[in-house]
Amino acid sequence: MKKRITSAERRWIVRVIRLGQQIGCVACGSTEKIRAHHCGTAMGLAKDHSAVIPVCLDHHIDEPGGCTLSRREWEEAYGTEESHINAVRRNLT
Repeated sequence: MKKRITSAERRWIVRVIRLGQQIGCVACGSTEKIRAHHCGTAMGLAKDHSAVIPVCLDHHIDEPGGCTLSRREWEEAYGTEESHINAVRRNLT
């Protein structure tokens, strides 16, 4: 059974999206069509709603028509998810 998102987790995600609208996608800097990408989730695993980064629609791996890179390829091109998560947390705490 999936764990329901809490109101605190939802507020955090909204803050991450707003941060992305201000400073841009972590991959390209675009401030348009920002999504919250859940990091470190594999198929069928529960999402960690505190481990999200702002990405534009073009760089959001999970979006239809979005990025088609593997996680390894994405991290080689744009940096590790962990480094982006840490940067987001520094900006928002």
